[in-house]
Amino acid sequence: MAEFYSENLGMEVRKGMEQKVKQGGWPFRAPMGYKNVRIGGDARRGMAKTEIDPETSPYIKEAFELYASGNYSIQQIRDFLLKNGIGSRHKEGEALAHSTVNNMLANRFYIGEIKFDGVYHKGAQEHLITKKLFNRVQGVLKVNNVAGVRHRAYGHYLKGTLFCETCGSRLSIDMAKNAYAYFYCLGQKQRHSEKKIECHEKYIAVEDIEAQMEELYKKIQMPKSWSEKLVKGFNVNRPGFTGDSVVWVTL
Repeated sequence: MAEFYSENLGMEVRKGMEQKVKQGGWPFRAPMGYKNVRIGGDARRGMAKTEIDPETSPYIKEAFELYASGNYSIQQIRDFLLKNGIGSRHKEGEALAHSTVNNMLANRFYIGEIKFDGVYHKGAQEHLITKKLFNRVQGVLKVNNVAGVRHRAYGHYLKGTLFCETCGSRLSIDMAKNAYAYFYCLGQKQRHSEKKIECHEKYIAVEDIEAQMEELYKKIQMPKSWSEKLVKGFNVNRPGFTGDSVVWVTL
């Protein structure tokens, strides 16, 4: 009887939560930038509602704008939020977890949608950001995830885009004696791990990598037919346009 009662109670609670979601409500703790409030009655009997938090919402919105620029990493967004008083809910003075910020930037709640059991519903909450800004952020998240770029102590424009020809592992960058930058194969570091990637490629100086990339780019040439169309297009504007700076070329 106790087991039946418990299961039945759980089903009823879930039904109530699902019904609230379908009506646009949010039965859980509000995401960062929002707050849970009750209108009418006391803290237990009033109507639950999710509202924008005037204290934290400006920083959450700015975090989206900063990341959308493509000039900030997740770590830098974490630092920005912590600097403005938004940190871990579990450890005071500690920045949010990397995954927490990543999930926040991908949360469609901020554009008025709510997800329950894998299905999105139209939420009743006020939008914190525009769909245009949200989509820009998703684009940056996707690019950074594919490229594997992470803003660490040593940055380089080729970081996250180079791979070892021998084992296929990604190349990382490090600094020797805080003076000499070099790339190395991450596969070397895994020879004694469970993956046991056997790679013995040597370290290579950043200058040598850059020289190799320059030689590679020299071999990548535009087809002659394309270049001819471009040259011709520089002096031919699309009909209806008079501005000298407008050039339309179909390759």
